Amino acid sequence: MQYIEAAQFFDLRELFGRPARESKRLVLRTNENERTGSYLIFRLSEPVSRLPGTAEFRLEVVSSAQPEHRQFTFTLPSDLPKTRYVYLGLTDEPWSFESTKVLAWHLEILTPRGGTMASAASFLWSMP
Repeated sequence: MQYIEAAQFFDLRELFGRPARESKRLVLRTNENERTGSYLIFRLSEPVSRLPGTAEFRLEVVSSAQPEHRQFTFTLPSDLPKTRYVYLGLTDEPWSFESTKVLAWHLEILTPRGGTMASAASFLWSMP
């Protein structure tokens, strides 16, 4: 879990009106227009490009701002990079504030039919 400011995603190509290149990581955000926020960073055992294009990441979190868990679904873009690093960004309020912390999380990679291909969770997720 890492809080990242928008400027840390700045790409020199943007100075020339070109889109940012995220070649060394796949970055998915709850608000694509906002870069600042809390990011959970995962390293997959296989490159992201091997996932089916219609797979989804489903992330559930418990935060310091809200006692009940929240669920977010991230859809993969059509052109998948060959990286193993996935940044799942919670970039809506209250996540855009550095003071909001993720206390526990659970991630699933879902198949196009809704089945689970892989899952992982923090230690605290399994606590009552």
